Amino acid sequence: MLGRAKDAAQETRAVLTLQERVLGPENPETLATCYNLARRLHEQQKHPEALSYARLAYAGHMKLLGSEHPSTQKCLRLVHQLSKPEPRTCDDDK
Repeated sequence: MLGRAKDAAQETRAVLTLQERVLGPENPETLATCYNLARRLHEQQKHPEALSYARLAYAGHMKLLGSEHPSTQKCLRLVHQLSKPEPRTCDDDK
């Protein structure tokens, strides 16, 4: 499963790069792909990178659609989720 998630993240990153160049970084489709990349990275436990993309998606949706739009709210929920401290284990204290 991890291999598929990694492949999906790589493909999503390639699509995002192309969309940013062709459609622009504030295009709704580009912002949706940015959000999707954040989700893929979250699935891979790459939380700092996922949070970066989630924040970009949120900022773009906020500017384009406003705070009350469902897509903006979805991005904000992901930012909040990724901003929570990661669970610690007993081994973390050593």
